[in-house]
Amino acid sequence: MPLVRVDLAKLAREELERWADTAIARNMDLGYKGPEEGIEITGEPHLLRELLGNLVDNAIRYGRVGGEVTLGLTSMPATLYVEDNGDGIPLSERELVLERFYRRTEAGGDGCGLGLAISREIAVRHGAQLAIGDNPYSCGARVTVTFSNIEGLPHKN
Repeated sequence: MPLVRVDLAKLAREELERWADTAIARNMDLGYKGPEEGIEITGEPHLLRELLGNLVDNAIRYGRVGGEVTLGLTSMPATLYVEDNGDGIPLSERELVLERFYRRTEAGGDGCGLGLAISREIAVRHGAQLAIGDNPYSCGARVTVTFSNIEGLPHKN
């Protein structure tokens, strides 16, 4: 797939809107932190939407009912993150959940163990690094994708 200039901020906000009804059904606060536009990277829009959708879906699916899910975006380097305030992912399983078909026993839900593995593959395709950590503001997990070899560039009008 050819790579093109993509405004990651616009793409992230559009993708997040698709998940509003799912979040509402779980009584979750779904939010966005970042600019409205202007974080441009070179990428494949369809794959980037898949990456964003997988991360938001996981946060909603495994976050706490009535909790919060936030998609954030920063620049220099372009970095996106999705965090929830659920149970989190133990340090001992963070690499395992990135493998195809691995599902945590305690996770529940109806996933098949592919979302994070696919997300990591898409990140690698874009020269990015996917990492799982703790939500720095609450309990729960934060998945971060850093486009280390692609700087967030100011939007050109």
